Amino acid sequence: NQKKITIVLKNVTATSQSYEITKALLDQATYAEFFTNPIQLLSVVTNDVTAGSPTAQGRVTVTAQGWNYYPEPSTTANPVTNLAALQPVAGEMEPCWTAASGDCPDNPTPGASKTLNTVTAFTQFSKDALSFTYDLGNGLADGFRLWASGALNFDAKHLLSIDNTNGFVLGLSTSKSGTSDAPNKVKITFVDAAKKEVSVLVPNLSSVVQNFLFTKDLLNAAGVVGFDPAKIMSVIITVDDKLAAGSTTGTINVFTDEIAYISRVNPATHDATKVTPLTGFPAIAAVSETVGGARNGTITTPPRQPDPNHFSFDYTLADLDDFVYAQTGWSYTGTFGVPTMNMVKYDVLNGSQYSIDSPADAGAYFDIQYSNDLTHWSTALANVTLNKGQSVIWTAPAGQGQYYRLAYQTQAQFGTPVDLSAGLTLAVNGPANQRLKAEVIDANGLKAAFWIYLTGSSMNYTLDFKDANVPQGFDKTKVDEALGK
Repeated sequence: NQKKITIVLKNVTATSQSYEITKALLDQATYAEFFTNPIQLLSVVTNDVTAGSPTAQGRVTVTAQGWNYYPEPSTTANPVTNLAALQPVAGEMEPCWTAASGDCPDNPTPGASKTLNTVTAFTQFSKDALSFTYDLGNGLADGFRLWASGALNFDAKHLLSIDNTNGFVLGLSTSKSGTSDAPNKVKITFVDAAKKEVSVLVPNLSSVVQNFLFTKDLLNAAGVVGFDPAKIMSVIITVDDKLAAGSTTGTINVFTDEIAYISRVNPATHDATKVTPLTGFPAIAAVSETVGGARNGTITTPPRQPDPNHFSFDYTLADLDDFVYAQTGWSYTGTFGVPTMNMVKYDVLNGSQYSIDSPADAGAYFDIQYSNDLTHWSTALANVTLNKGQSVIWTAPAGQGQYYRLAYQTQAQFGTPVDLSAGLTLAVNGPANQRLKAEVIDANGLKAAFWIYLTGSSMNYTLDFKDANVPQGFDKTKVDEALGK
């Protein structure tokens, strides 16, 4: 309710002393409109009256447990951290249109955004750099909505682990010129897999790129109980009204190494003779998916295919968490469970007979091997495959071996990847002023992504798999599948 009670702490000395402030003490002020639960703000004030002089100087030290504390990283000459194996996705974050707590709801105003436009431009230049331009004037003071952020987001299978040996190194610069009175700062928040957060304060940014080192010890110094520096899900770079060096506008530049990158593909005049001929006659499939809520987007299934050279689909997207895609593939990696040998019996006429079951939760793919000495093994039956819940019975000829075992693999490659080292040219037609996301996945599961900018008519688009456009290690000579979202 913005009501205030003031109490005076007497006999403050150079020695630390504890003072207990109780509800009973506050109630002595007999301020009926003041509520002790919850307390929004606690201020410690010294002035000419309490200090005994209008020119007094000194230092007041306050000790308590659990203050919000922002450790500060040091600069380093070390290079920025290579993230090729993790492939985090860069993005922007803005305050919600409403100050209500919890997930940001849809804006009831037709066509209005769910967020305040504090990030006026977000750009990812390459696999190694991104920037966001902010205008805090588009935010609102109520609900602490005067901020703008850029972020690196890691998926659950590729979390960032920060130790003390190498730590995590990020490069930063800004377009604004700070002063000694108003230095440029940003807050970097690390969010772990349990959604616990630690924030650090990066001081003295300038137009010159500086590399900052974040270590396990630095993050743990914030004192957040249970925070796990080995399982970082997001790294969020934030500027707010208190950090922005007295200005509401500017640009923050972030430098890293080998993050996920979506290359822009501009249209070229349609020419059917330049479209890449696909080998192996790959099939076309269509899928509707969601990133969170209900799956209520639609797509033509299967896509229309009037001849071997064309396909098309219609789609609807009901809300922001829906997406649809069509895909084609030449090979795929199957994932299998561990087969179990559930019965062994000896048959005088036919030798040893085995019954092998596949686990209920996954298929199995394995060889049956035999040995007479438990050291040298040979294959009795190769490439046995079972679907979920199936079993197979196999009879070994007499004398083939005294011992048998299953040699299984949890993954296997089916089909033959194709060589797209010369690039992939497609003719695409779609709604004007919209873009289509094309993803190409190699045999190792690495993904190259491209934005295709649509014009409303059929145009040629060439996906170039040069190093600047693909993740480190991407094998353009062995491509498994391609899809458009």
